[in-house]
Amino acid sequence: MWTPRLILILAALFFVASLILPVGVWFDAPDPGYQYLLFGWMGLLAGVVCWLANPVALAAISLLATKKYNSAFRASVIAALLAGSTLLYWFFQFHINFDAGGTFKTPGIGYYFWLISLVLLSIGTFIHARKSIRP
Repeated sequence: MWTPRLILILAALFFVASLILPVGVWFDAPDPGYQYLLFGWMGLLAGVVCWLANPVALAAISLLATKKYNSAFRASVIAALLAGSTLLYWFFQFHINFDAGGTFKTPGIGYYFWLISLVLLSIGTFIHARKSIRP
């Protein structure tokens, strides 16, 4: 049975896996997810907002821990949408260029693991929110 707890554990496992799998490809060399977690905030300077999914997801987890399920669900959906914004750059061929060099070529498997972890977080918080309003 798919319980909210199991779904949230799966979300955590997908997130951890995304940290060691290649997330993006710069100069034909894949970079692991932990590098994007540590330095992705710099993309904000170029208008790339997807990294903001990380602090928003952290806020969703803290709201979940304090049993504010509806707010946790809203935050987790926002995090998933922010993470999904990377696909706009890829599908519509917007190239992310930086003065340091390089063009973000394509999301790697780690990116999809990260995105799946945030979608699972949304599903888990949704189930918690639904259970909390039952009489």
